[in-house]
Amino acid sequence: MSELFLTAEECKNASSIQQHIDLLAKSGGGVLNLPAGNFTLDRGLRLYDVITINGKGKNTILRKAPGKVYPLAGYHNYGMRDLPLVSTDGLETGMTVWITDDRTGGFHETIATITWVKDRWVGIDQGIRNDLTANASPRVITQYPLIWADSAKNIKISNLTIEGNKTGDPYELGSCRGGAIYFINSANAEVNHVKVNDFAGEGISFQMCQSVRILNSSFTGNRGNGLHPGAGSTDVLFDNCVADNNERYGFFFCVRANHITVRNSKFRGNQMGMSLGARDCYNLIEDCIIENNRDGGIGTRPDPIPIEVHSCIIRRCIIANNGNSPQIDLQGPIHDISIEDCEITGTGAEIHVDIEANNIYLNNNTHNGHSPKIIAEMQSLVSDKPLFSCGCESTIADDLRHLL
Repeated sequence: MSELFLTAEECKNASSIQQHIDLLAKSGGGVLNLPAGNFTLDRGLRLYDVITINGKGKNTILRKAPGKVYPLAGYHNYGMRDLPLVSTDGLETGMTVWITDDRTGGFHETIATITWVKDRWVGIDQGIRNDLTANASPRVITQYPLIWADSAKNIKISNLTIEGNKTGDPYELGSCRGGAIYFINSANAEVNHVKVNDFAGEGISFQMCQSVRILNSSFTGNRGNGLHPGAGSTDVLFDNCVADNNERYGFFFCVRANHITVRNSKFRGNQMGMSLGARDCYNLIEDCIIENNRDGGIGTRPDPIPIEVHSCIIRRCIIANNGNSPQIDLQGPIHDISIEDCEITGTGAEIHVDIEANNIYLNNNTHNGHSPKIIAEMQSLVSDKPLFSCGCESTIADDLRHLL
């Protein structure tokens, strides 16, 4: 496998760094080592199969350039790979851009690479995801993940510091299509010893991915969620991570985020510590600290059957002083939830169990050495622990058949 060691001069701009990534990709993959330095990126760095990007920890800083908005000149329709703009000043081939409007969101937005610029038109490497109508302020924005991958396998990001630019970016990047680090349709990805701060969006987001490992990393002060495994992502481990002072959730399980282990991690000062919702099942949360978040510690979203949360374990966690909400708030028709050996401290009810919930097992949880305050109907609680396997360690082949 090839290995490249770049100089500061070779990292003078994102285009130069990307050229070296592309060279490694053409040779079958390899390791790109970045030097110490502070490097401003005017586009995202895209990884391909078997690519590792490695730095020198706090001494290698990738900083996002300020974002700029380019309004579309008018209506444009789904699937087109060119866009008419009012102005193209400052846009170049190879730049990463976000295409959106006031009406679209989620997966209807587009992250794309510019392929050509001519006569106030730009070409992009994929079709836009939705019709863009003139009355909804359609726009191209130089807002992008700093490192991203689409349909890549065996990739790694390590020993880097990523600095966003919240004050220099006019919009929050859509979470389903981006984050400071972003993967989609990818497998066997690792992020290790990476710090992300001050991004106008999420610290890390990945969608429809399998076998992802996020280790020894922190995501702080971002405008969106800190960590967001989403859209069917399965077999994921978060170990020794921190999500502090993000403007939304510290950790957001999105739709069908399954067989995920969150271990030895801290979530503090966010809007809420952690949220689980539609089809977020077979997940394990253990040995974590969730404290001093504004609107609650751990909560479930009240999605209806058959997409309710079930078969999750929360154990050996400290959950404390998370606003005036219940520290653990189990809403909706959830079932087969085990909360064990946790230290739970807060005002009001420390554990709330919805009347629709069932098969909820509470065992050996304490508040200053005493039983925590619980609001629950007796029929919702059980004395015997539900039997199921969960976490990334429990993943089997059938759990991955919806991906790749």
